[in-house]
Amino acid sequence: MPVKAGETVEVTVTVLNSGNATGEKEVWFHLDQYYKDDAQLELAPGESETVTLTYVSKSENAKDWTLRVDTPDDRHEETVTIEKPAQHSTTRSSGGGSDGHPHFDIVDMTVEEPITAGDPLRMSATVENTGRDLGEKLVWFTVDGETVNETIIELPEGHSTTVTAEYNTSIEAAGEHLVTANTSDDVVRRSIEFNEPVRAFEVKTVDTSESIIAGEQLTVTATVENVGDIPATVPVRMTIDGHFIDEERVDVAPNESATVELQYRTNTWTTGEIDVTVGAENASVSRLVTVVEPTPTETTERLTEPESTAEPVDTATTATVTPASQSSWSGPNPGLSMLVVMLFVGALAITRWG
Repeated sequence: MPVKAGETVEVTVTVLNSGNATGEKEVWFHLDQYYKDDAQLELAPGESETVTLTYVSKSENAKDWTLRVDTPDDRHEETVTIEKPAQHSTTRSSGGGSDGHPHFDIVDMTVEEPITAGDPLRMSATVENTGRDLGEKLVWFTVDGETVNETIIELPEGHSTTVTAEYNTSIEAAGEHLVTANTSDDVVRRSIEFNEPVRAFEVKTVDTSESIIAGEQLTVTATVENVGDIPATVPVRMTIDGHFIDEERVDVAPNESATVELQYRTNTWTTGEIDVTVGAENASVSRLVTVVEPTPTETTERLTEPESTAEPVDTATTATVTPASQSSWSGPNPGLSMLVVMLFVGALAITRWG
Protein backbone atom coordinates (compact mmCIF):
# COMPACT_ATOMS: atom_id res chain seq x y z
CA MET A 1 0.00 0.00 0.00
CA PRO A 2 1.49 3.44 -0.89
CA VAL A 3 2.51 5.81 1.88
CA LYS A 4 2.23 9.60 1.62
CA ALA A 5 5.35 11.64 2.26
CA GLY A 6 5.19 12.76 5.86
CA GLU A 7 3.53 9.57 7.05
CA THR A 8 5.14 6.67 8.89
CA VAL A 9 6.48 3.72 6.96
CA GLU A 10 5.89 0.64 9.10
CA VAL A 11 7.25 -2.84 8.53
CA THR A 12 6.13 -5.74 10.72
CA VAL A 13 8.37 -8.80 10.64
CA THR A 14 8.30 -12.16 12.42
CA VAL A 15 11.69 -13.65 13.23
CA LEU A 16 12.15 -17.37 13.99
CA ASN A 17 15.18 -18.98 15.64
CA SER A 18 15.65 -22.04 13.45
CA GLY A 19 18.90 -23.00 15.12
CA ASN A 20 19.67 -25.38 17.97
CA ALA A 21 20.79 -22.81 20.61
CA THR A 22 19.43 -19.74 22.30
CA GLY A 23 20.86 -16.58 20.76
CA GLU A 24 20.61 -12.79 20.63
CA LYS A 25 20.66 -11.05 17.26
CA GLU A 26 19.62 -7.80 15.61
CA VAL A 27 16.99 -7.07 12.97
CA TRP A 28 17.64 -4.09 10.66
CA PHE A 29 15.27 -2.00 8.52
CA HIS A 30 16.60 -0.17 5.41
CA LEU A 31 15.11 1.86 2.57
CA ASP A 32 17.53 1.22 -0.29
CA GLN A 33 20.95 1.55 1.35
CA TYR A 34 19.75 3.93 4.08
CA TYR A 35 19.40 2.55 7.61
CA LYS A 36 16.12 3.52 9.33
CA ASP A 37 15.44 1.35 12.41
CA ASP A 38 16.48 -1.82 14.27
CA ALA A 39 15.48 -4.18 17.07
CA GLN A 40 17.39 -6.56 19.35
CA LEU A 41 15.88 -10.05 19.79
CA GLU A 42 16.79 -12.98 22.05
CA LEU A 43 15.17 -16.27 21.02
CA ALA A 44 15.34 -19.87 22.15
CA PRO A 45 15.51 -22.67 19.56
CA GLY A 46 12.20 -22.83 17.68
CA GLU A 47 10.98 -19.56 19.28
CA SER A 48 9.73 -16.63 17.18
CA GLU A 49 8.89 -12.99 17.85
CA THR A 50 7.10 -10.28 15.85
CA VAL A 51 8.47 -6.72 15.85
CA THR A 52 7.44 -3.50 14.11
CA LEU A 53 10.08 -1.18 12.68
CA THR A 54 9.20 2.38 11.62
CA TYR A 55 10.40 5.46 9.75
CA VAL A 56 8.58 8.80 9.41
CA SER A 57 9.09 9.74 5.77
CA LYS A 58 10.27 13.16 4.70
CA SER A 59 8.89 15.57 2.12
CA GLU A 60 11.63 14.73 -0.37
CA ASN A 61 11.16 10.93 -0.08
CA ALA A 62 8.42 10.69 -2.72
CA LYS A 63 9.50 7.82 -5.01
CA ASP A 64 9.73 4.01 -5.13
CA TRP A 65 12.03 2.41 -2.54
CA THR A 66 13.40 -1.04 -1.91
CA LEU A 67 12.33 -1.91 1.62
CA ARG A 68 14.77 -4.38 3.17
CA VAL A 69 14.71 -6.27 6.49
CA ASP A 70 17.88 -8.11 7.53
CA THR A 71 19.16 -10.38 10.23
CA PRO A 72 22.74 -11.71 10.21
CA ASP A 73 21.34 -14.92 8.67
CA ASP A 74 18.47 -13.86 6.39
CA ARG A 75 16.99 -11.04 4.31
CA HIS A 76 13.56 -10.03 3.02
CA GLU A 77 12.94 -7.33 0.34
CA GLU A 78 9.92 -5.67 -1.25
CA THR A 79 9.08 -2.40 -2.99
CA VAL A 80 7.31 0.44 -1.18
CA THR A 81 6.04 3.65 -2.81
CA ILE A 82 6.13 6.99 -1.00
CA GLU A 83 3.80 9.40 -2.74
CA LYS A 84 3.73 13.16 -2.77
CA PRO A 85 1.13 14.49 -0.35
CA ALA A 86 -2.17 15.82 -1.64
CA GLN A 87 -2.00 19.56 -2.28
CA HIS A 88 -5.06 21.45 -1.02
CA SER A 89 -5.76 25.09 -1.70
CA THR A 90 -7.63 25.71 1.57
CA THR A 91 -6.34 25.77 5.11
CA ARG A 92 -8.20 22.60 5.96
CA SER A 93 -9.00 19.45 4.00
CA SER A 94 -12.70 18.82 3.61
CA GLY A 95 -12.38 15.07 3.78
CA GLY A 96 -11.27 14.76 7.39
CA GLY A 97 -10.44 11.36 8.77
CA SER A 98 -13.67 9.51 7.98
CA ASP A 99 -11.77 6.40 6.87
CA GLY A 100 -10.77 5.62 10.45
CA HIS A 101 -7.14 6.65 10.05
CA PRO A 102 -5.41 9.67 11.57
CA HIS A 103 -5.76 12.77 9.44
CA PHE A 104 -3.58 15.85 10.14
CA ASP A 105 -5.16 19.14 9.03
CA ILE A 106 -3.48 22.54 9.24
CA VAL A 107 -6.10 24.69 10.92
CA ASP A 108 -3.97 27.86 11.17
CA MET A 109 -0.72 29.26 9.80
CA THR A 110 1.03 32.48 10.80
CA VAL A 111 4.11 34.29 9.51
CA GLU A 112 5.68 37.17 11.41
CA GLU A 113 5.54 40.29 9.25
CA PRO A 114 6.98 42.60 8.10
CA ILE A 115 10.08 40.69 6.99
CA THR A 116 13.28 42.32 5.81
CA ALA A 117 15.52 40.32 3.49
CA GLY A 118 18.42 39.07 5.60
CA ASP A 119 16.31 38.68 8.77
CA PRO A 120 14.93 35.34 10.08
CA LEU A 121 11.56 34.24 8.71
CA ARG A 122 9.48 32.92 11.64
CA MET A 123 6.52 30.66 10.87
CA SER A 124 4.05 28.54 12.83
CA ALA A 125 1.32 26.06 11.95
CA THR A 126 -1.41 24.65 14.17
CA VAL A 127 -2.08 21.02 13.25
CA GLU A 128 -5.17 19.04 14.33
CA ASN A 129 -5.79 15.31 14.07
CA THR A 130 -9.30 15.22 12.59
CA GLY A 131 -9.11 11.46 12.00
CA ARG A 132 -10.32 8.49 14.03
CA ASP A 133 -7.05 7.19 15.49
CA LEU A 134 -3.78 8.16 17.13
CA GLY A 135 -1.22 9.13 14.51
CA GLU A 136 2.39 10.21 13.97
CA LYS A 137 3.17 12.35 10.95
CA LEU A 138 5.57 14.91 9.57
CA VAL A 139 4.94 18.65 9.46
CA TRP A 140 7.21 20.69 7.18
CA PHE A 141 7.58 24.20 5.83
CA THR A 142 8.80 25.29 2.41
CA VAL A 143 9.98 28.57 0.89
CA ASP A 144 9.61 28.74 -2.88
CA GLY A 145 9.26 24.95 -2.98
CA GLU A 146 12.40 24.22 -0.92
CA THR A 147 11.90 22.39 2.37
CA VAL A 148 13.38 24.52 5.17
CA ASN A 149 12.16 22.69 8.30
CA GLU A 150 10.67 19.30 9.24
CA THR A 151 9.11 18.16 12.52
CA ILE A 152 7.58 14.81 13.48
CA ILE A 153 4.49 15.10 15.70
CA GLU A 154 2.16 12.55 17.30
CA LEU A 155 -1.48 13.43 17.94
CA PRO A 156 -4.42 11.51 19.41
CA GLU A 157 -7.76 11.82 17.72
CA GLY A 158 -9.24 15.33 18.09
CA HIS A 159 -6.04 16.86 19.50
CA SER A 160 -3.96 19.69 18.04
CA THR A 161 -0.52 21.23 18.47
CA THR A 162 1.44 24.17 17.09
CA VAL A 163 4.69 23.69 15.24
CA THR A 164 7.13 26.60 14.82
CA ALA A 165 10.04 27.08 12.44
CA GLU A 166 12.66 29.70 11.65
CA TYR A 167 14.42 30.21 8.33
CA ASN A 168 17.35 32.57 7.71
CA THR A 169 16.67 34.65 4.63
CA SER A 170 19.43 36.24 2.56
CA ILE A 171 20.02 39.96 1.96
CA GLU A 172 19.64 39.35 -1.79
CA ALA A 173 16.18 37.76 -1.39
CA ALA A 174 14.08 40.94 -1.45
CA GLY A 175 10.79 40.38 -3.27
CA GLU A 176 7.73 38.11 -3.18
CA HIS A 177 8.04 34.49 -2.02
CA LEU A 178 5.70 31.52 -1.58
CA VAL A 179 5.71 30.00 1.92
CA THR A 180 3.83 26.78 2.74
CA ALA A 181 3.04 24.66 5.81
CA ASN A 182 2.50 20.98 5.00
CA THR A 183 1.38 17.61 6.32
CA SER A 184 0.77 14.50 4.25
CA ASP A 185 -2.93 15.43 4.34
CA ASP A 186 -2.98 19.21 3.99
CA VAL A 187 -1.07 22.30 2.86
CA VAL A 188 -1.50 26.04 3.46
CA ARG A 189 0.12 28.61 1.18
CA ARG A 190 1.05 32.21 1.90
CA SER A 191 2.57 34.82 -0.40
CA ILE A 192 5.08 36.85 1.63
CA GLU A 193 6.99 40.00 0.68
CA PHE A 194 10.62 40.28 1.82
CA ASN A 195 11.37 43.99 2.09
CA GLU A 196 14.56 45.52 0.72
CA PRO A 197 17.08 45.94 3.58
CA VAL A 198 17.88 49.53 4.55
CA ARG A 199 21.44 50.81 5.09
CA ALA A 200 21.41 53.73 7.53
CA PHE A 201 23.61 55.28 10.22
CA GLU A 202 23.30 57.99 12.86
CA VAL A 203 26.04 60.09 14.46
CA LYS A 204 25.00 59.86 18.11
CA THR A 205 27.68 61.98 19.82
CA VAL A 206 30.52 64.35 18.87
CA ASP A 207 32.84 65.43 21.70
CA THR A 208 35.66 67.98 21.39
CA SER A 209 37.07 71.13 23.01
CA GLU A 210 35.07 74.37 22.86
CA SER A 211 38.27 76.34 22.27
CA ILE A 212 41.85 75.62 21.31
CA ILE A 213 45.09 77.64 20.91
CA ALA A 214 46.12 78.16 17.29
CA GLY A 215 48.81 75.68 16.29
CA GLU A 216 47.67 72.94 18.68
CA GLN A 217 46.05 69.61 17.72
CA LEU A 218 42.27 69.27 17.98
CA THR A 219 40.92 65.79 18.94
CA VAL A 220 37.32 64.88 18.06
CA THR A 221 35.62 61.74 19.43
CA ALA A 222 32.46 60.54 17.66
CA THR A 223 30.02 57.65 18.21
CA VAL A 224 28.21 56.19 15.19
CA GLU A 225 25.23 53.78 15.40
CA ASN A 226 23.97 51.41 12.70
CA VAL A 227 20.20 52.03 12.58
CA GLY A 228 19.77 50.05 9.36
CA ASP A 229 19.03 46.40 8.63
CA ILE A 230 22.41 45.08 7.51
CA PRO A 231 25.94 44.98 8.94
CA ALA A 232 28.26 47.32 7.08
CA THR A 233 31.57 49.14 7.04
CA VAL A 234 31.02 52.89 7.23
CA PRO A 235 33.55 55.69 6.69
CA VAL A 236 33.34 58.31 9.45
CA ARG A 237 34.64 61.62 8.04
CA MET A 238 35.55 64.96 9.63
CA THR A 239 35.47 68.27 7.78
CA ILE A 240 36.53 71.73 8.93
CA ASP A 241 34.50 74.55 7.35
CA GLY A 242 33.53 72.11 4.59
CA HIS A 243 37.06 70.88 3.85
CA PHE A 244 37.92 67.20 4.34
CA ILE A 245 40.40 66.66 7.18
CA ASP A 246 40.36 63.06 8.52
CA GLU A 247 38.54 59.69 8.16
CA GLU A 248 38.21 56.39 10.04
CA ARG A 249 36.37 53.28 8.73
CA VAL A 250 34.51 51.06 11.22
CA ASP A 251 32.46 47.83 11.03
CA VAL A 252 29.07 48.19 12.71
CA ALA A 253 26.32 45.55 13.05
CA PRO A 254 22.62 46.55 13.11
CA ASN A 255 21.62 48.21 16.39
CA GLU A 256 25.27 48.42 17.43
CA SER A 257 27.57 51.45 17.69
CA ALA A 258 31.28 52.23 17.32
CA THR A 259 33.47 55.10 18.51
CA VAL A 260 36.22 56.75 16.45
CA GLU A 261 38.84 59.43 17.15
CA LEU A 262 39.68 62.07 14.53
CA GLN A 263 42.51 64.62 14.53
CA TYR A 264 43.12 68.16 13.16
CA ARG A 265 46.26 70.30 13.55
CA THR A 266 45.11 73.94 13.70
CA ASN A 267 46.98 76.75 11.88
CA THR A 268 48.90 79.40 13.77
CA TRP A 269 47.68 82.08 11.33
CA THR A 270 43.97 81.17 11.47
CA THR A 271 41.88 82.19 14.49
CA GLY A 272 38.19 82.56 15.22
CA GLU A 273 35.30 80.08 15.04
CA ILE A 274 35.59 76.94 12.89
CA ASP A 275 32.81 74.50 11.96
CA VAL A 276 33.79 70.94 12.89
CA THR A 277 31.45 68.39 11.21
CA VAL A 278 31.51 64.59 11.63
CA GLY A 279 29.51 62.57 9.09
CA ALA A 280 28.60 58.93 8.45
CA GLU A 281 27.07 58.61 4.99
CA ASN A 282 23.94 60.83 5.07
CA ALA A 283 24.05 61.63 8.80
CA SER A 284 26.20 64.36 10.36
CA VAL A 285 26.65 66.44 13.52
CA SER A 286 28.49 69.80 13.75
CA ARG A 287 30.26 71.59 16.58
CA LEU A 288 31.68 75.15 16.71
CA VAL A 289 35.23 75.44 18.07
CA THR A 290 37.00 78.74 18.78
CA VAL A 291 40.65 78.96 17.75
CA VAL A 292 42.41 81.64 19.84
CA GLU A 293 45.76 83.37 19.38
CA PRO A 294 48.67 82.11 21.48
CA THR A 295 49.34 84.00 24.74
CA PRO A 296 52.29 86.46 24.11
CA THR A 297 53.94 85.81 27.50
CA GLU A 298 57.00 84.03 26.19
CA THR A 299 57.64 86.61 23.44
CA THR A 300 57.46 89.48 25.93
CA GLU A 301 59.91 87.80 28.27
CA ARG A 302 62.47 87.41 25.49
CA LEU A 303 62.23 91.05 24.48
CA THR A 304 62.69 92.39 28.05
CA GLU A 305 65.73 90.31 28.97
CA PRO A 306 68.96 92.46 29.60
CA GLU A 307 71.68 92.29 26.95
CA SER A 308 74.61 90.16 27.84
CA THR A 309 77.79 92.04 29.18
CA ALA A 310 80.75 92.26 26.77
CA GLU A 311 83.80 90.25 27.60
CA PRO A 312 86.28 92.19 29.90
CA VAL A 313 89.24 93.89 28.22
CA ASP A 314 92.70 92.68 29.14
CA THR A 315 94.37 95.97 30.31
CA ALA A 316 97.76 94.36 30.44
CA THR A 317 97.92 93.81 26.70
CA THR A 318 95.66 96.55 25.28
CA ALA A 319 96.72 100.20 24.95
CA THR A 320 94.34 102.89 26.09
CA VAL A 321 93.65 105.66 23.58
CA THR A 322 92.85 109.03 25.06
CA PRO A 323 90.86 111.39 22.82
CA ALA A 324 92.79 114.56 21.77
CA SER A 325 90.14 116.83 23.16
CA GLN A 326 90.80 115.44 26.60
CA SER A 327 94.69 115.60 26.43
CA SER A 328 96.77 118.19 28.35
CA TRP A 329 99.90 120.12 27.05
CA SER A 330 103.08 118.17 27.59
CA GLY A 331 105.58 120.09 25.51
CA PRO A 332 106.08 120.76 21.79
CA ASN A 333 104.69 118.24 19.40
CA PRO A 334 107.33 117.18 16.84
CA GLY A 335 104.74 116.57 14.17
CA LEU A 336 103.26 120.03 14.64
CA SER A 337 106.72 121.69 14.51
CA MET A 338 107.49 120.01 11.23
CA LEU A 339 104.23 121.26 9.77
CA VAL A 340 105.02 124.82 10.80
CA VAL A 341 108.50 124.61 9.27
CA MET A 342 107.13 123.32 6.02
CA LEU A 343 104.57 126.09 5.86
CA PHE A 344 107.27 128.71 6.50
CA VAL A 345 109.54 127.31 3.83
CA GLY A 346 106.64 127.29 1.38
CA ALA A 347 105.88 130.91 2.14
CA LEU A 348 109.48 131.95 1.50
CA ALA A 349 109.51 130.15 -1.79
CA ILE A 350 106.41 131.90 -2.94
CA THR A 351 107.82 135.27 -1.91
CA ARG A 352 111.13 134.61 -3.62
CA TRP A 353 109.74 133.37 -6.90
CA GLY A 354 106.94 135.76 -6.87
